[in-house]
Amino acid sequence: MTQTAFPALPSDTSPSDLPERALEMLSSDGRPRGLLFADGRVAALGPAMLRAMGFAADDDLRGLPFDSFWRHGDRPAIGAALRAARREGRASVDLDLAYVGARSGHSTVTLSPAPVGGLLVAVLHSPDAMSA
Repeated sequence: MTQTAFPALPSDTSPSDLPERALEMLSSDGRPRGLLFADGRVAALGPAMLRAMGFAADDDLRGLPFDSFWRHGDRPAIGAALRAARREGRASVDLDLAYVGARSGHSTVTLSPAPVGGLLVAVLHSPDAMSA
């Protein structure tokens, strides 16, 4: 079901080299979003996503494995969701923000293909993600 009109970008691609169309998604409506490379590493995280995860809006987490931000016990589920999103076009995983944000809070991360570059879009759904 996933379709990629462009070749997948390598995980060492600089944020400035990411497709503009993909980068616009990160801050277009203030929702906590990020872009992940096909291998699960962070391509770029939008300011709202960074704040919701307990980071400064200008922190550069590019290249870090996305699952490294969550509890060790959650990491296999994140890996499974990444694989499912690539295979089926969409996947979600329930997580707790306590590991990264120093505060407990249920959240769901939804993963789906970005419109370009073979990237995945990660959207954080949390009761207080917008106000973090």
